[in-house]
Amino acid sequence: HFLGESLKSVVNEGKISCAEGTILLVAHQVKNSGKLEARRVDLAVGCDVLFQPKGSRHVFIRAAERLEVNEEEIGLENNGSIQAVVAELRALGPYAKAISHSGAIEATAMVERGGEVYLVAEEGICEVSGSVAAVCKEGVGGTVHVLGKRVHLLPETAIDTSGAMGGGTLL
Repeated sequence: HFLGESLKSVVNEGKISCAEGTILLVAHQVKNSGKLEARRVDLAVGCDVLFQPKGSRHVFIRAAERLEVNEEEIGLENNGSIQAVVAELRALGPYAKAISHSGAIEATAMVERGGEVYLVAEEGICEVSGSVAAVCKEGVGGTVHVLGKRVHLLPETAIDTSGAMGGGTLL
């Protein structure tokens, strides 16, 4: 459980690798312009974040009561690359643009089913102009959720949930 009113940021401009575990970056603002590689990658923006390592959803965020919406800042920005079986980027905070993804997310395939990617702006805009892939070369494609109060898929956006045995799920 991560709780606090700090307005500090977490910024990754390098490479973070965790072969068998989880990379978890939590702050008032999170920016990844580097490379994240792990079995699971969770990026969360909020003042009250609960990380639950079991179950299908791992990141839960409770709304902050006293923060004003900042029209200029981006809560969670990914213009780097993420490689994982499951990638969850979740934001709840005082931002008009809660999530901006212009990088590359690749949810590597498991044998029977592709990976999972969740881009969830619980308030504000979720804007995607990068690539998101949850594919499987041997089985069914994976799952991609792009959700927000408003969702902007820009022309250069590429989302792929394909699989050799059938397509996956895109919401």
